[in-house]
Amino acid sequence: MFGAFDWGVVIIYICAMVWLGFLFSKKQTTTKAYFLGDNNMPWWAAGFSIIATETSALTVIGIPAMTYGGNLTFLQIVLGYVIARIFVTIVMIPQYFKGKVLYSPYEIIGENVGSKSKILTVYFIMIANFLAAGVRVYVTAIPLKLLLGIPIWVSIVIFGIIAIFYTYLGGISAVMWTDVIQFFMFVGGGLFAFFYIPTLIDGGFSEIYSNVSKAGKLKWFDPAFSLSGGYNIWMGVIGAAVMGALTHGADQLGIQRVLTCRSEKDGKKAMFLSAALIFPVFFLFLLIGLMLYVYYQSNPFALSPIVDGKFKADYLFPIFIISKLPIGIKGLLISSIFAAAMSSIDSALSAISSIYVMNIHKEVYKPGESEEYYINFSKKIIFIFGIVLIFVAFACQHVDLIMNWAFKLPNITGGAVLGAMFYAFRCRKTDKSKQLPIITGMIVSAIVMICIVTMTKVHWPWYACIGTSVTLIVSYTLKAILSGKKTVET
Repeated sequence: MFGAFDWGVVIIYICAMVWLGFLFSKKQTTTKAYFLGDNNMPWWAAGFSIIATETSALTVIGIPAMTYGGNLTFLQIVLGYVIARIFVTIVMIPQYFKGKVLYSPYEIIGENVGSKSKILTVYFIMIANFLAAGVRVYVTAIPLKLLLGIPIWVSIVIFGIIAIFYTYLGGISAVMWTDVIQFFMFVGGGLFAFFYIPTLIDGGFSEIYSNVSKAGKLKWFDPAFSLSGGYNIWMGVIGAAVMGALTHGADQLGIQRVLTCRSEKDGKKAMFLSAALIFPVFFLFLLIGLMLYVYYQSNPFALSPIVDGKFKADYLFPIFIISKLPIGIKGLLISSIFAAAMSSIDSALSAISSIYVMNIHKEVYKPGESEEYYINFSKKIIFIFGIVLIFVAFACQHVDLIMNWAFKLPNITGGAVLGAMFYAFRCRKTDKSKQLPIITGMIVSAIVMICIVTMTKVHWPWYACIGTSVTLIVSYTLKAILSGKKTVET
């Protein structure tokens, strides 16, 4: 079903990624080069990298699974993503370049609020990235399980190690240029599937449209406000927009790419490019899910999507690729799934290691060391964090729908990070008395979000909004109490 030629395509792709790591390894002589590409990345490469990092295998596999069992209402969430990027471009990116941020946006928190607040923020965003990337490592393992029956945990180890290896060698330059390749691979694979699936259905596009229309799957807009249940427009323009501000304006994963650009203007152009592309990319894979729904109404599954007694909609697109596509093409599409997943793994490793090394290790544990020391330590920490990601992925094997958990987990601490960034923007001089309110707000926010995730049915698009709001409300309330107490004592 998956022949030698297809495996050859996959192996060539993997070798190309490793070769890029070797190619850029000779240029990694400073931490600025290793983590920021010497601020010399073209804006368009940064824009493609942003898209490749966030879409990942969750888009290639998880998005078609959503529309297979649902409809197009997820488009309202994607609309929020577009709004968020515009907000980040206009409001947040100028703050980073005006503040002369070097390696991460959390430097503003350290400068305006204090070092303890910055350290807590770094640990919180590290937790968020570990959880998010762990899901993506798991997603990478699904196609290999279908191909050869290899246990999920073995696949996780294999692809985790590959991503660790070329990230270890080439730093952010290798990560971003592989992202560019990976972007075109998974979008190209999606476009091929979009035009190929209708050729297998009598009546083609018109039959697909008629079928999904009768099934009510073309619904995309829901004006009803709710915190739980299905997607609605308020989840998009408020909830998902705040989440997008977090992922692209306060998360190192997105901002690191902006900081590799040559200027604020180029950084804005990179983010705007991602705003222009995100909607059509998600729409493409949503439509593929609708096509698969029609196709499988009259065609049996070549491989079973039932695992451990549960129907796994996330397996449907890989099953189609492996069983129905021509030789060579299926190798390209499986490579595109690997490409999408690896773009998230390598990006997470680069982001997590950069903020830990430059904001914690260099300032707290080993200040004043040589550039050679920090480069060598950065490579070691990438390896260590990569192993941690692999273990996090093991815990994701038993979830029902990976798309939901991919957004649930990182937002446990993500909202607190965005709240801390907004708090720091309004502080202009370092004052240790400002730290207690924001530290308290972040901790309370994380506790509240753990309770919401585990004890309520609130839908994940609201998580970042709730976490950010709790952080700011608690912080400013406590700040007002402390300021009033100080005034009385005076």
